[in-house]
Amino acid sequence: MKAALPLLFCCVASAQTPDMQQITALAKTYFRDSAELPMNVSFTKKITRPDGTLQRQRHANLTMLFHGYRQNGGMTVSATGGIFQRGVTLDSMSADFAAFAAGRILLKKDDTAYFDVRPRPQAGDSFLVTIEDTGHPPFKLISDRVLFPPERSFCGTATFTLSGNPASGPHFTHFTWTASNLPANATIADLGSVQILTYKIDEDFQTRNLRGETTPFVLPKTVHIQVATDKGQIDITDEYTPQEK
Repeated sequence: MKAALPLLFCCVASAQTPDMQQITALAKTYFRDSAELPMNVSFTKKITRPDGTLQRQRHANLTMLFHGYRQNGGMTVSATGGIFQRGVTLDSMSADFAAFAAGRILLKKDDTAYFDVRPRPQAGDSFLVTIEDTGHPPFKLISDRVLFPPERSFCGTATFTLSGNPASGPHFTHFTWTASNLPANATIADLGSVQILTYKIDEDFQTRNLRGETTPFVLPKTVHIQVATDKGQIDITDEYTPQEK
């Protein structure tokens, strides 16, 4: 059995560097349950050949219901499209699941993970928070269209950008995640049987005050998934805009 790696804080950090208790408290504040919030989604999927040339590109406008984040790290994703957009809707849900991954990582307690907090060089009141899984379960995808690993195979390194100033306080602005249990064989609808070489999530956040709430929520703004395989690369991007009520 692998031993848990210790918590590590940069020894040269200033007194203002947050510790993991403060980061967890921030996560519970910003990544929390909410009433349903409809969001418009601008979806783009690009498939490139191994030589880098464009093979196919799709675009669609969809909707997604933001349900907030469960304190146990769970999530609920609901996406809808037109009657002829079932495949595109499933493709878009890959990024929808990824949009909630940040909250799941921060909220789910994992005593075996490795943590690191350090200031961003030459970035003022900004910090990088790294959370790295130490287990390596086999990599799988939810389905051949929903290109996101289920919880039992979600293993990798997450990096959060925490920015702020003395007036506004710290808040989460960006999130990246890279799978560490690759390469792995999989089936993808657009490419067939492949070997996945790398898998990466990039997410920018936005904050919004919902009706009746004094503390803002962290919402997805832009989510980009990059899946590199031996038969080409798939890039999925969802851009989220909250619907005005």
